[in-house]
Amino acid sequence: MRSIIITIISLFWILIAFPVHADLVLNNVILDFEAGSKLRRDVEVRNTGKETLYISVKVFEIINPHKKKPKLKQLKNPRTAGLLVSPNRLILRPGQRKLLRVVVRKPATRKDRIYRVTFKPQIGKIKSNKPIAVKILIAYDMLVIVRPPNAKPKLRVRRSGRTLTFYNAGNTNVLIRKIQQCNRNHSNCIELAGNRLYAHERWRVKLPKTGKAEVYQSVGTNHTIKQY
Repeated sequence: MRSIIITIISLFWILIAFPVHADLVLNNVILDFEAGSKLRRDVEVRNTGKETLYISVKVFEIINPHKKKPKLKQLKNPRTAGLLVSPNRLILRPGQRKLLRVVVRKPATRKDRIYRVTFKPQIGKIKSNKPIAVKILIAYDMLVIVRPPNAKPKLRVRRSGRTLTFYNAGNTNVLIRKIQQCNRNHSNCIELAGNRLYAHERWRVKLPKTGKAEVYQSVGTNHTIKQY
């Protein structure tokens, strides 16, 4: 018998809990700590599958997230880490739920502190009567944002023809949820995927039409729509 083990890493930033093929579910995959808020949150981790999951939890700080190739710094020492996540290993039996505690140890001062918490199922034995057995494991991330006092995004948007250029001149990130272009009667709408713009990040988008574009943006719980 041959055993083929395929590990697929899926990295995504979404606003709602998302079940993966490994049957691991979090009730929140984005934690946003505003200045002055409680610096501790609990995240529920659940196994919706029929097999026991062995989960390794690792914490990284994203250095210069606005660059094309940001640096990931793994936080191995809990005494000096700016973000503490406990426990760092989980055993989840089928149907079991556990709480993961996330604690901010170093509040942001001048601009956002951005962290990535990676959940990676460990590979176990494959039991199958078939000649080829395939196990799909999907690791994914939780985004943790720690905002500074007086957080201001200062998003600057410039349009030239069918090109939109975004620049975040502030000290905190802005989420562009989507960009939409419609006809005058708000029909035949075309939606473009959004992006998270960190402080000092620039982003250009080519629009499909010449008409006005609606930009849906969010900073924390503050949501706005602007036309360009």
